[in-house]
Amino acid sequence: MNVFVKGYNWLKDLFSLKKRRPIHDLKVGFAFPFSNNTDLEDEFYYDDDYFLGDGSKYNPSLATASMALAMASFSSNLLRKDLAKQNVNLVSLFNSLRFTKPYYSEDYFKDTRVGGIAYGIANKKVKNKGEKYTLIAIGVRGANYGKEWASNFYLGDEPEHAGFKQAASRIYEDVDNYIADNKIKGPIKFWISGFSRGGGVSNVLAFLLDNYQAYLPKKSSLAGMFAYCFAAPKGGVSNSMNNKGIYNIINPNDSIPKVAFGEWGYIRYGEDHYLPYIGDENFEYSVQKADKFVHPAYKYAEPFHFLHVKIINIFRKGKRVEKINQDKEHNQATFLDSVEKFFTKSFNKDEYVKELQDGVMEMFTLVDPKKEDPYSDLMKFFISIKEAIFASNSKLSLVRKALSSSTEWDKELLPLLERICTSLRIKLDCHKMAKMVGPIASTIKKDITRNIDFYTTFGNPDNLKALLAAHDPIIYFAFIKAEDPKYK
Repeated sequence: MNVFVKGYNWLKDLFSLKKRRPIHDLKVGFAFPFSNNTDLEDEFYYDDDYFLGDGSKYNPSLATASMALAMASFSSNLLRKDLAKQNVNLVSLFNSLRFTKPYYSEDYFKDTRVGGIAYGIANKKVKNKGEKYTLIAIGVRGANYGKEWASNFYLGDEPEHAGFKQAASRIYEDVDNYIADNKIKGPIKFWISGFSRGGGVSNVLAFLLDNYQAYLPKKSSLAGMFAYCFAAPKGGVSNSMNNKGIYNIINPNDSIPKVAFGEWGYIRYGEDHYLPYIGDENFEYSVQKADKFVHPAYKYAEPFHFLHVKIINIFRKGKRVEKINQDKEHNQATFLDSVEKFFTKSFNKDEYVKELQDGVMEMFTLVDPKKEDPYSDLMKFFISIKEAIFASNSKLSLVRKALSSSTEWDKELLPLLERICTSLRIKLDCHKMAKMVGPIASTIKKDITRNIDFYTTFGNPDNLKALLAAHDPIIYFAFIKAEDPKYK
């Protein structure tokens, strides 16, 4: 792995007694995980001018740099078997940008766990164009973390999303200690970034730090907030504060930012900025621009398709599934809206917490960053469950059993889940899974004849891959670069 910094003389900087000058228009390389035992390299432009002012105006170039910070915060694939070096890409990035006194949380160096959160904190003194302050950078890990995924679905009983709030509170406490331990005084600015779960945690963390002034040491002040949260789920609750300096970059085709549902009262703090999608004016042009910045190692997934089930012979149950191409009204983004409507119509938050939460969290412990495809077990299990619940060609279809006999349904569910786990050679608490699958399958049983197209579309394996592809950080980075004036 070669991290390059054009225009930066390491030896001169190391031994110079002069005060460091501000960095301007520096092209910086960074690395991020891609596939098994592989880290890829890309680049971005960095400038200390990004942090002039208080952060109240969205900066496309800082968005690019922030996405690089978020991606460098992922655990390395190159050294995935060496837990002591999972943060190597973030270490390199901090060094490249001349941040000092780094601190890395212990979760970087342990096997992933439910509720864990890995992050790095570093700072540098900046004197630039009449401003003098300490810039504190915080990169929150948002990929290659395995069981931490499960906490995305831990809502808890309080108004805020418990999984994100608990993680953000841990970082908040460490930031407080970091400022005290390093005796940082005077104006302070925060640069915060994270992707996916890291984006959700970063969003809540930025909200907490936006209200940090009362807790700062004497002779210190909060001078600016620059929080860029990518693919960020919703973890906050409605508030009357301005939350300036918090920006959420969202792909409308991405399912992760839909969590937790707005219909259940959840929001993202700050401003949402959306990537282009089908239905936008000049969408094709935006795609062409972004395509220039997609890493050459990336392989595109098959496009998402709506599926229409056409009955051919009602007496023999003959049918044909037709693909419908996406358009302004029917596309991946609008389909995700319909998924949210299905869940929020079927379950309120309290019902989710009591009936579904444990099973959903248990299912997502199947994400394993040590495997070449971290999501392979999760996808296999999801497809098996889908087949069991409502696939018309499945002899074990729970919906078919439920329609004929509720007694047969109750007896079959737990043994079925145990058979699936055995056949896939995965370990799950099947009792928790049965508690989750039962209510969902019951809901589908009542609804499947009216919305067969919806279930067929949702359960299609190619569509599941397309939904996952929309969450890929490489795609986010390409679209963000395409809007960065540094690359025009």
